[in-house]
Amino acid sequence: MKRMLATAAIGLAFGASAALAQTQDQTGSQENPVASESDSCQVISPELTQRLAEEPERRAEFSAQLSRDLRFMRNTALQLERYGHTEACNAVAEAIQEMIDNPAEYREVAAQSQIAGTAATDLAAQPDLTWEERQELRREEAQPITQLESRLRAGDLIGADVRGNDGDSLGEVDDLIFGQSAEESWVIVSYGGFLGFGQDLSAVPFDRVEVTPDLNTIYVPLTQSQLEDAPTFSRGDLEMLSDPEWQERNEQFYSQTQ
Repeated sequence: MKRMLATAAIGLAFGASAALAQTQDQTGSQENPVASESDSCQVISPELTQRLAEEPERRAEFSAQLSRDLRFMRNTALQLERYGHTEACNAVAEAIQEMIDNPAEYREVAAQSQIAGTAATDLAAQPDLTWEERQELRREEAQPITQLESRLRAGDLIGADVRGNDGDSLGEVDDLIFGQSAEESWVIVSYGGFLGFGQDLSAVPFDRVEVTPDLNTIYVPLTQSQLEDAPTFSRGDLEMLSDPEWQERNEQFYSQTQ
């Protein structure tokens, strides 16, 4: 029953996302004309976000594909709430909660979905691998982002899972900034909570980032504890990236990471 609920909500999330995108294109507005102040949908509770932030071993139970799917569902639920569809938002939020409580049950489903949607790789050719073996193989397949043979678009990586040297999930890709060189290009990573909208953003230089062939996971040369010292900036404050003093401090920090 729980699996059926989650599956139905995933279908609802994808269908609602497409419908909302079409509505937004037609109206040209993101205003919510019907939402009531008395209605509310709590997609991710603060208590859950704090618990996951404080338990890196629990965050490590979520595969990259499962994390990305959950973030997609989170964004869809928030859009549903914005448009006043509180009941639908609550249905997606309930499925999200169920999947977060039982990641082992759903990460294999996510892995099979990932295999079906990617080109043939060592990972896809060995579907019987355990989750831990698959994660290790994914790390071995990762290559520097600057060495990708195909052209990279921001949409290919936004929302991707960000993992550190120890394999723990650290956050998600919030944006990409492309400059005239790798030194002037950054992967903007959102930290500060699994599935929550992280308040802390860090600009990781392109030449310090590795990415898996399916573009679902990037690896940065940091651990959870090192994040406390990483230069950060506030959401929407991209002017910080043009500050020479900040750039020097950011480059110095990442040049020392392994």
